[in-house]
Amino acid sequence: MTRLMRATYSVRINNDLVTDVGDTLQNSATVYFTSGEDGSQASDNDTTDAITAIESGLDANKALANVTGGKQPTDPIALGDTVEYLPFQAFL
Repeated sequence: MTRLMRATYSVRINNDLVTDVGDTLQNSATVYFTSGEDGSQASDNDTTDAITAIESGLDANKALANVTGGKQPTDPIALGDTVEYLPFQAFL
């Protein structure tokens, strides 16, 4: 009789100073077990395919409006002016 044990897991790449673009990452696991038929002990292991870490293609943008009295929102910002960030939808 063939018995099957299935393990499901998920992973994430750390956003740290150790993990860089181009690093190769790989997981492995070993299971130790005692046979229910004869009591012998055994083990089995497996290794995942290697993956390469990449950086996401996310770009951050921000837009400002000059809200200083007497100025247009698009006027260049000068020392002492008041500005506010525009909502995300404003520059889509």
